[in-house]
Amino acid sequence: MRLKGFWFLVVLLYAGITLAEGVTNPMDYINQRDKERLSQILQTVSKKSNMPTREIHEEFWVILERQHKNWSEREIETLRDQLVGLSLIYMKYYWEDALESFKKGSPEKGSRRASYEERLLKLGVLSQEKLTEYDENIRRIAFREPLNPKDGGPGSVVNEQGIGYVLTSLEGATERVSKLFTK
Repeated sequence: MRLKGFWFLVVLLYAGITLAEGVTNPMDYINQRDKERLSQILQTVSKKSNMPTREIHEEFWVILERQHKNWSEREIETLRDQLVGLSLIYMKYYWEDALESFKKGSPEKGSRRASYEERLLKLGVLSQEKLTEYDENIRRIAFREPLNPKDGGPGSVVNEQGIGYVLTSLEGATERVSKLFTK
């Protein structure tokens, strides 16, 4: 399984929306230049085991506080979910379910993944189409069928060792990135 491109974080911008929890979209507080720098920081921190450094952590918070001084816990949680919810948190739940599905030989969806899917759908970070694709891939993993690559190649069958590798990488990246969101 190729992981190239796996770590690229998607920053979704939805100007002017109000979230179901009643929190104004935290991304509205941040200008485009700072959004790009936050994305760079998150990519670096998710990829490198020696991150975040004190300097990177400070820069992260300087950027956040430059345009909005009083971030509430809910806003920080929403911002985190918008910036890395799909690429890290959800993917951790996804690959945990993939491992369980692989071991049992039947598609599994844990309550944590199901609940987090609902949150990401409400935030507009995850589409129903993508969710259907993820569920189909879990089914393919469970039945040891090749995953369909985007380039039309033969696909690859996921094995337990590969899933373990992905989970280890995601756990490390999630831990490092969570340090950024803790002031």
